[in-house]
Amino acid sequence: MKSRLTPFAIFLLIILLTASCNDQEPTPTIEPPPTAAPTETAPEQPAPTMPPVEPPPVQPTDEPLPELPEFDNLHVPSPNWEEQIIYFLMTDRFNDGDPGNNDLGTDEYDPDDGRKYSGGDFQGIIDQLDYIQGLGATAIWITPPVANMWWDPLVPFGGYHGYWAENFKLTDAHLGTLQDYQALSEALHDRGMYLIQDVVPNHMGNFFTYADENGVNRYQAGDPTANVRFNEEAIPDSVPSQAPFHRTMSPIPPSGKRPSTIGHPPSPILVMKSRSPPFNSPTWTT
Repeated sequence: MKSRLTPFAIFLLIILLTASCNDQEPTPTIEPPPTAAPTETAPEQPAPTMPPVEPPPVQPTDEPLPELPEFDNLHVPSPNWEEQIIYFLMTDRFNDGDPGNNDLGTDEYDPDDGRKYSGGDFQGIIDQLDYIQGLGATAIWITPPVANMWWDPLVPFGGYHGYWAENFKLTDAHLGTLQDYQALSEALHDRGMYLIQDVVPNHMGNFFTYADENGVNRYQAGDPTANVRFNEEAIPDSVPSQAPFHRTMSPIPPSGKRPSTIGHPPSPILVMKSRSPPFNSPTWTT
């Protein structure tokens, strides 16, 4: 026998379902936050500006700026050297044209002592070009003009010959300035003559040795830093002034003298800087 729902039963079922739905908690509603009342904003202020800085006034000076020498014939093409008659000379031993650069105050100059500087210089060569050309020479070959160790107490002997370089970028103060050297080149070229500069970059001053006080060589191939003895009393300095060779473990000599500050007049061409406060003259930079 099939059972079926009567209309009353269907009505009762609808009532029960409706009551069940009404017993559940209602879903809470989220109220929107209250809108803040509009506020008045202050007008935008302009950014503060700094007052203009006036440059300091230029102080007038009576000292004129150094004038650079002008050379019109400084460089010429190299000739056929097989056809040239070359006159070799040692600059310091040739002729003294500027006595002002002879004695630089370190006992390195003495014309009566063959071990020391005698006074020859670039100007002395210029003064004797008539004589050299009169011999039939068409070129001169000079000893290295670079800054040298002036006195090596370990020998003892002086570097007047030019083969004990301490700075390849400077001329030796006993010979003259870079401008003096350029003037020599110009004077030769104006005569149709030529200049040969002796360059020995692998032969420096004797700034250190492995020989002990008795002259015994203590060099060790396994450790080249062992038994090094620096030439502390060398003049004008115990180390080169040219970077990077100016770095050393050697302390500053008691004299405090520096090659870049002794005997070199102010020059608009050369840039001379000292590794330490100068001893007896200012440091010039241009």
